[in-house]
Amino acid sequence: AMGKNNCRQREIIVDADEVFDWGTLHEKQIRLRWSQNRPDDAYVAVKYRDYWFYIADSDLDSKSTFLLLQILGDLQAGTTPSAGPVLTLPVAR
Repeated sequence: AMGKNNCRQREIIVDADEVFDWGTLHEKQIRLRWSQNRPDDAYVAVKYRDYWFYIADSDLDSKSTFLLLQILGDLQAGTTPSAGPVLTLPVAR
C-alpha cells in the first residue's frame, strides 16, 4: 500500500476487517525510503530484490534512531568496547 510521501508501507491484516498500520508505531522516529535506483542522498542504503532501501542523509530524526539501533545492537552482541575502571588519585599536598 502507498503511504505518505509515496513511500510503501507494510500492512498486516489483524482481523478480517482490520489492517494494522506500522506507521503508527514509528511515524516520527524513522522513515525508510525505497527506490529502484541507487539513491544519491543516502545516509545508509541496502539493495534487496532489485530495490534500494535507505535513510536520507537530510533526515536527522531517522539518522538518530538508526544510530540508537546500531548502539543497542552492538551492546546486545557485546561488540561495544567498554571503558575499564577509573582510578582517582588525590594530588593535594
